[in-house]
Amino acid sequence: MQPAIPTYPLVQHRLDNGLTIAVVDNPTSPLAAINVTYRVGSRDEADGQHGLAHLFEHLMFQGSRHVAPGEHSSRISQLGGQSNASTDLDRTNYFQTVPHGAIEQVLWLEADRMGSMPEALSDAVAANERAVVAAEKEERANQPYGELWTYALAALFPADHPYHYPPIGLMEDLAACSLSDLEAFFTRHYSPANAVLTVAGKVEADAIVTQAERYFGGITARAVASRPNGAITAHRGEVHRHVDDAVPSPAVASFYQIPPAPTSAQVAIAAACEILTGGAAARMQRTIVREHHFAEGVQSFARDCSGGTSVAMFAGFVADGSTTTEVLTAMDAEIAAFIADGPSSEEVEIARSRMQRALYSDLLTSGDIADVVGENLAAFPDLAPLEFAAEQVARLDATAIQQAAASYLVTDNRAVIFFDAQERHE
Repeated sequence: MQPAIPTYPLVQHRLDNGLTIAVVDNPTSPLAAINVTYRVGSRDEADGQHGLAHLFEHLMFQGSRHVAPGEHSSRISQLGGQSNASTDLDRTNYFQTVPHGAIEQVLWLEADRMGSMPEALSDAVAANERAVVAAEKEERANQPYGELWTYALAALFPADHPYHYPPIGLMEDLAACSLSDLEAFFTRHYSPANAVLTVAGKVEADAIVTQAERYFGGITARAVASRPNGAITAHRGEVHRHVDDAVPSPAVASFYQIPPAPTSAQVAIAAACEILTGGAAARMQRTIVREHHFAEGVQSFARDCSGGTSVAMFAGFVADGSTTTEVLTAMDAEIAAFIADGPSSEEVEIARSRMQRALYSDLLTSGDIADVVGENLAAFPDLAPLEFAAEQVARLDATAIQQAAASYLVTDNRAVIFFDAQERHE
């Protein structure tokens, strides 16, 4: 029996300067989670500034008016907690997990860097963090298939689309950015009205709102920057890219433009991914991996991007004796059959169950809850952040899944990346 998706009391409040506050009571939680999610990701970067959103993920730990470089993280550790951050196409998220008694100190730390981080900027600090980002990029490039996402975005979206560049950015752009460029980026995107503060744990909403008002309320309100919204540029024709990266085995991955979250079509494509690759009974697992042995494994996903379009992927890792072309042909045949016949009622229920299980797993800890609530409120402020995804999954039906696949999982709406150097150079 599928476990019920957890529900938690949620209180929202907005300060006069525009900061959104979300407090989620999780009375059995041993720890509290404090997240600040900013509505800025790589999609918001101007030409010549690709990578600034991710660079700021690092710079925000390098001091503010009352906090020395590196002190934010060290204070969290001294409190018995953990802190980190992440940058994606649509958002940047700063998160901490601490004992409940440390919540107020974390709010003060977050408010200090939201209100005064540029005061700690210097050429030396910026140069050091550029070097950290460059090392991160090199490390990723040296991992097997580590550049796949970069190749996919560049091939799938035209150069003027907000999703053409990945969050890691371009090192030449980061090297060319001055301190004034960095200060302007902060002013444009790190305003209270462009952020969501989420606190989850065994907490009293009134007390958290009072503390947030005390520390964040004095930060000056600023206008929220308009965001680029990259519409689907589907059916541009199929794009192929062959890369020479050293990988354990050849692989092929097809990327499709699909509607953005929270549309029903995006959820339907996610269900199609589950039916085709998700679990031992999935169609591609059964035929391509076990019956024909074309691939060692197959996988897929449907991203929940919010900037006007999103991305679905189907990938296969080539088995000995097969080729990337054979794997791609086999995956295409399964997708074509799925579009022609649609899913069975049993397949829809299995997909629904797997998607509900994933939603359940995403809400087990206060850290998970703060991530989901903060990111959903940042992206979809008019929707109930803990409920809307489950409601969409509950409404899935075979016809909608088939129609979405027929509209978007087509060859002239995709880019295909081949890790096939071994095949081409034999």
